[in-house]
Amino acid sequence: MRNILISMLFFLFLAAGCGTQENVIKDENIQQGNALHREHVSNIKEKETVVLAYETSKQTNQEMNVDDSTDKLKTSIDEVEKYEVQDDRLKESDEKQENKLDTKKEQDMVSEAVFIPVLNKYNQMYDIIEPNVDQSKLYEEYVGYKFKTIKTKEQLYKEFSDFMISEVARSLWSDYVNEGEDALYLIPQDGHPKFIKDNPYSLKKINQNTYQLTSNHQCELHGRLDMVFTFTQIDGKWKISKLDVS
Repeated sequence: MRNILISMLFFLFLAAGCGTQENVIKDENIQQGNALHREHVSNIKEKETVVLAYETSKQTNQEMNVDDSTDKLKTSIDEVEKYEVQDDRLKESDEKQENKLDTKKEQDMVSEAVFIPVLNKYNQMYDIIEPNVDQSKLYEEYVGYKFKTIKTKEQLYKEFSDFMISEVARSLWSDYVNEGEDALYLIPQDGHPKFIKDNPYSLKKINQNTYQLTSNHQCELHGRLDMVFTFTQIDGKWKISKLDVS
């Protein structure tokens, strides 16, 4: 009987010991599982943190690039506007300078009123010499009327020296007169085309002492033609120095 009791107690102790050992192993497994779970959660959080940091950095870089591009664009626009302002100022300065030059040119330019009296004398050339011509007799051998006091062509040209140079007078009158042994003879023919103030004309400055007046001549006798009078200031007096008719 005693042996039986001892055997039973032994098995009870053995069973109790095995249960305790199993509980210890179970607790250790739970603790290890919890540790792995915490480590897994920690890894996930670290990954999320890294991803968030990357996305934030990427967004920041994009914003910085946008801001940088915006700043560069703004700088470029500012530079363009600056150059446009400078260009406008230069143009304005050039226009002012041109206006000053035009004003000075207008102020320096001789008025057409100075040349009209010279042209009036040109128109009156025949009236100037007519009193010196004897129209009572036509000399057939010279095909003209005899001048009373003028003996040579050169003397005739001097009659117009107040408003034209001798070369112009020669070009106008050389074919209108014949020289005889002791006199000069005026050949009767149509007169020279006259300056008509009512016809269009323009005045151009060549230099300080030279001007050109172009007249669009039109009349029944000569039809339509252009007359270009060149005026030169000689000894303080304006004279016709050239005449082109076309």
